[in-house]
Amino acid sequence: MSLLPQFFKCPSLLSGYGKDSPILLGLSGGADSSLLLHLLCEYAKTTDARIIAAHVNHGIRTEEYRNEADRDEEFCRELCKGLGVELFVNRLDIPKMAEESRRSIEAEARAARYEFFAKVMRENNVRILATAHNASDNVETQIYNLARGCGIDGLCGIPEARPLESVEGGIVIRPILTAKKSEILEYCEKNTIPFVTDSTNHEDDYTRNAIRHKVIPVLEEMFPHLTRSSQRLSATASEDSDFILSYARQIACECGGKISAKKLSKLHPSVAKRVIKLMFEEISDETLEYVHILSVLSLIDSDKNGAAVSLPDKTRAVVLDGCLCFEPDLRETTEAVSYSAMLQPGFNIIEGTRFAVLISDEAPKKNIDGYSIYSSAKIKDGSATTLYVKNRQSGMSITDGGINKKIKKLMCDKKVPLYDRDTLPLVCSGKEIIYAPLCAVCDNAKARGSDIITHIGIYQKIGG
Repeated sequence: MSLLPQFFKCPSLLSGYGKDSPILLGLSGGADSSLLLHLLCEYAKTTDARIIAAHVNHGIRTEEYRNEADRDEEFCRELCKGLGVELFVNRLDIPKMAEESRRSIEAEARAARYEFFAKVMRENNVRILATAHNASDNVETQIYNLARGCGIDGLCGIPEARPLESVEGGIVIRPILTAKKSEILEYCEKNTIPFVTDSTNHEDDYTRNAIRHKVIPVLEEMFPHLTRSSQRLSATASEDSDFILSYARQIACECGGKISAKKLSKLHPSVAKRVIKLMFEEISDETLEYVHILSVLSLIDSDKNGAAVSLPDKTRAVVLDGCLCFEPDLRETTEAVSYSAMLQPGFNIIEGTRFAVLISDEAPKKNIDGYSIYSSAKIKDGSATTLYVKNRQSGMSITDGGINKKIKKLMCDKKVPLYDRDTLPLVCSGKEIIYAPLCAVCDNAKARGSDIITHIGIYQKIGG
């Protein structure tokens, strides 16, 4: 009897890859991955594909089950040895790693697994990763996502194949995604395929375990064809999501890192949200939650130049000159900066900051050498001699409208972003501040009537 049942769809998943392409399997030792290892070995007999495996000992299990984790590792070693498959093992302390990263145990374990898989793939020139997700896993994922208030992407569930961006040309395939857990267990029994069982899978400490043991049995009793319905939902939701995403990706690619806030606000919300996610992903490996996307959408309605919101992974979204862009949030690194620098006619980059200052007899351009305009002003030419910049210090003030105004209060009143206030270049002449960006030009420097004008442009580095 062949070990290649109808649900083993590896050939169709490998479109674009040679049949003899090497494959790495993520092996836990459970029924799913043990079955898949046997299927891949059978597949290799007719294709000459090299099959290797990787096992992660997460260090999650309590002392009660500590020996079980070692047992699983040893089982994987023996299983691979018997099948002539090379095995790579990594031992980790996921609870400690999760504490340091402030992720959940489950999220940290997943991230660590895929990081290890990618490392093994790069070192062994493998581009295909196979995981043993099944149809029952897909139902759990959809219910979990639905309970958390997902959109259409969450209803797509687990894809049969997806790119693995951490490996050049990499792909993740799920050859047994259409098989129910009960079918897998039955197949293992009929074909004498050994596997181990993680005792913690029977506990309800983790969200997915509780869904598996308490929620799904009730639903299956009410809806006997739950798995088939789940697969149909995945297919239809994926089709709709792919259509919207392809349109959003086209817009994101055309905008080149920033997009007109007006243009973004005119897009259908479904498209606009995906454009925001795609632009964010260009500078971060994190994922934006729904609340973050709503914050960015509200930001684009602001007519305040420099208005910004903080986002995960120490990043921020900011509207500059009517355009939305994403960049690193430098608030944690700017407070200790103190500087004073002379200005020359032309473009002056302020070392140690993300700012530059243009001194010119022409109006500033929107972008110069990787910098975008932040604020600009006109001063009378006689004030433009021996200019220099320095950052804000305690007690600084500027004379505006005959009133001596504190820079600190002006920045607050004018809503200068908090993370810019300590490094923003204040343009000075002699002992006087003549221009505080986004705030004021001092009375003595204001151009009037037929005065010859000097333009000052304050720029910030695009993307940080």
